[in-house]
Amino acid sequence: MFTKKLLNILLVLFLAVLIAALDISIIGPALPSIQKDFAIDDNYLSWVFGIYILFQLLGAPILAKFSDRYGRKNIFIFCVSFFGIASLIVAFSTDFIMLLFGRLLQGFSAGGILPISTAIIADTFPAKHRGKALGMIGAIFGLAFLLGPLLGALLLNFSWKWLFLVNIPLVIFICLKSQKVIPNEAKSTKISIDIAGLLFLFLTLGTFALAISKIDSANFLNSLMTKQISFLIIISILSFVMFFLSESRAKDPIISLDILLSRQLIIIWFIAIVTGLVEAGMIFLPTIAIDHYNILDTTASLMMLPLVIALIIGSLGAGVLSDNLSTTLIIQASLLLLIFSFIFISYSDLSYVIFYSSGVMIGLAIAGLMTSLRVSLISRSNNESVGSNQGILALFLSIGRLLGASLVGAIMASEINSVVGFQKALLFCSGLIGVALIISANLKYR
Repeated sequence: MFTKKLLNILLVLFLAVLIAALDISIIGPALPSIQKDFAIDDNYLSWVFGIYILFQLLGAPILAKFSDRYGRKNIFIFCVSFFGIASLIVAFSTDFIMLLFGRLLQGFSAGGILPISTAIIADTFPAKHRGKALGMIGAIFGLAFLLGPLLGALLLNFSWKWLFLVNIPLVIFICLKSQKVIPNEAKSTKISIDIAGLLFLFLTLGTFALAISKIDSANFLNSLMTKQISFLIIISILSFVMFFLSESRAKDPIISLDILLSRQLIIIWFIAIVTGLVEAGMIFLPTIAIDHYNILDTTASLMMLPLVIALIIGSLGAGVLSDNLSTTLIIQASLLLLIFSFIFISYSDLSYVIFYSSGVMIGLAIAGLMTSLRVSLISRSNNESVGSNQGILALFLSIGRLLGASLVGAIMASEINSVVGFQKALLFCSGLIGVALIISANLKYR
């Protein structure tokens, strides 16, 4: 199926995406130890996770754009090596500020790894095998969800620092192997960097993410009206306007407005936001299981296994299908499956059978959307924009995740019974998915 050269490329991409994904899921078991070592309270502790996600959001479109201009191989190796340096900073932190700085750098460099890996696949793999390769890369996130807590618990027997030091040999291997197997590209480096665009994009996304993170889901509307959140939202809107004006005048914009406002791509961006929103909403499933079945949190986490396994299998399956069927058809089928599974949960008594079967359907649908969106976007990109487009896709997926956690949490909080609130949230999500399904009819079949 794949030549030896392609398998070697896939290996380095697989490992790079794995270490980036693991550093999200592996951190959970280490938080109590980090809190004890640095004597911090719960409010500050959440930033160990939050700052990684925030700068991953910022890094994706910027580093992906740089890969279009300065070469995939160069920026990929930069991202991986920078991730390794950041891991060392975290591991040898002498105070909490230094640890957060390391996590910030980790998140930023990790933001570029997935979109650039996707672009490398677009550059090096024949069209008939791209879907399979992207399906394998997509399956890594399910694998990281399974391995993260287990690996974290094992390494914590030594020290929480080993959760980050374990990255170093992998980073060295990936960088050395990448030098040999990823093709060199003749990219011009005599291009001025759009500094104004960079600054306004940072400000837009940073203030937006901070505003979302500060929303109180239990008091959604009132919290939106607080001075702090209102100020952040106003700054984000003004920064976006300035970003838009800056990009319209830039010789080589960070995000091309022609790409951002393309009719076909606007549809993909909207579907990406809805996909991210749905993905974020699923973080409440263990809480629902605890409340509804009166079980321990460890048991509730185990109940997520069918969804995660379906995510892995679905990514691989969607990759194969994407090489043989229209990605638009797969997107539409996945959206339909999501609507069915959400309505199934919302109008049921939520028995164990329904919980597990719905989880499998949701896992398959999310996997189908993630893989087919990436393949579809490649077919709509030229060589000069494939990296940028994947970075923008990652950006909109992240925006959807940010919105999803707040919106689903707010709807759940509006009901005394969390299960009833979750079912209402799923019906709301079904409406958004329905809109995405309707507008997907305008996507050209490829």
